[in-house]
Amino acid sequence: MAVDDINANELVLQNYNLTYNWFDSKCHAGLSVFRMSERLSKDLPYTMVLGAGCSVASESTAQVSYLWNLTQLSFASTSPALSDRKRYPRFFRIGIPDQKLNPSKLSLMREFDWKKVATINQAREFFSAVIDDFVKNTINTDITILSQEIFVTNPYNRLLNLKKQDARIIITAMYEDKAREMICAAYKIGFYGPKIVWIFNGWYTPTFWKINLETVDCTEVEMSLVVEGAFLTSSVYSNPIEERGIANLTVSEFFKLYREHPTYTSSLEDNVFLTPWCYDHVWAAALALNCTDATLVSSGHSKTLDLFTYTDSDISDMIFSCMTRTSLTGVSGRVVFSTGADPDRLVKVERIQDGARIKIALYRQDKNPQYFEWNAGALKWKGTYVESLR
Repeated sequence: MAVDDINANELVLQNYNLTYNWFDSKCHAGLSVFRMSERLSKDLPYTMVLGAGCSVASESTAQVSYLWNLTQLSFASTSPALSDRKRYPRFFRIGIPDQKLNPSKLSLMREFDWKKVATINQAREFFSAVIDDFVKNTINTDITILSQEIFVTNPYNRLLNLKKQDARIIITAMYEDKAREMICAAYKIGFYGPKIVWIFNGWYTPTFWKINLETVDCTEVEMSLVVEGAFLTSSVYSNPIEERGIANLTVSEFFKLYREHPTYTSSLEDNVFLTPWCYDHVWAAALALNCTDATLVSSGHSKTLDLFTYTDSDISDMIFSCMTRTSLTGVSGRVVFSTGADPDRLVKVERIQDGARIKIALYRQDKNPQYFEWNAGALKWKGTYVESLR
């Protein structure tokens, strides 16, 4: 859909016909590098690499694709490791890693004048990197880190320490099954109530605290008591604002066209939430190439985009530079590449209220300065908290 829409657009790559070839990475690091190398050696030169979806495949291919003077853009790889410009010098992505949600968490703390915070995370590099980034960003602020707790299998003892430290605001980073274990353990030790605020990953199942309870020794009612009032932050997959973007489509129009497409089957619904990211990343690549084409013309370069080869580091630098300056409003929302591999994106903020996840705000990380857009009346405090900000 994206390629067809770009080729039909008279303002983007006007003198070119955009094409692509693809292979299935199977989320396998070695296979991804092998297949990519095979295509780059046998086919006519490509101008960019798109993908992968899986982080493990992007991590392996992005470590070598730049050696062909290629810029790589992924639609869905969100591993924190991919932010490292030394390891992945020409890699970009549409999706944001969990550490890019940390500014919204810090802003929540400033918004409600919370000065002390504790963290608890599962002992995985993925989650430790997120927490380390959060802690680093509290340096030179008035926020105090009370405790940093890490567990391998069972969070029980770590929660006892948080309770001993009188922690009230707790940033969490763990897989969903471990979050359920932690919630149940918190109930067992009485570590919950209106004075305790949990901040969870927003990519959990919508009612994660109510499902698969056969793995924990708590009832749904007990789990709900613990999570009531918790906040969740997550990236936005589709534009929450019905606005016309780069392709002159609103998000609802996009999904309608997607489901009416001749190649659509119901089996695609399992991953339908990712389609706006996928669609927009092709547009982002096209805009970067369009910018490069204009730069080649204005500089009087002897080559055009279709004559690019893997030895043309000067054109490669132009593509990379154009990618860093690319911004668009797409069906996934506003995408702005300013610094590094990770774009500045909208962040959705939810809160568990009366046993349901309620969207209370968007954090405009895509704007400068960044700010919250609150849903009027959505945030409801219980107890004696006096709100002066709404």
